Amino acid sequence: MTAETNQELPSTAMGFRLFRSISLISPAVAVWILVGVANILRICRGMDGVYSLVRSYPAPSQATAAVDGMAVKQAVTRATVFFPFSTQCLIRSAVTVALLRTRGVVAHLVIGCRQLPFAAHAWVEVDGRPFNEDEDVARLYVVIDRI
Repeated sequence: MTAETNQELPSTAMGFRLFRSISLISPAVAVWILVGVANILRICRGMDGVYSLVRSYPAPSQATAAVDGMAVKQAVTRATVFFPFSTQCLIRSAVTVALLRTRGVVAHLVIGCRQLPFAAHAWVEVDGRPFNEDEDVARLYVVIDRI
């Protein structure tokens, strides 16, 4: 694995290599497949399945690279728009965290809820700030978990 290409990606929680090398598969297809895996895990194993996906991409102890955040957001948006099933905030956020972590960014999946009207929401934080949401999201929801 070279630092400049980030070719080797970590294995998933299901114990197999999702992608051996980014050079073997286009980034857009890789994101689309990752969205599919996240949906399958959510359907088969619920929240624990999605958690296991995020945990299989360990957060680096410190940021190792500058990443174009807009490119990551666009890749996830494109993959979810053309995905045949509904992609909820949990799936989008889990995939975004996995992508950011494979690129050396310390990213966290955050899950929050509010009481009235009841709602639950998932988002991504980088450096303690929402990455794929408005800054107000942390004020609107009580954080119940951060992975």
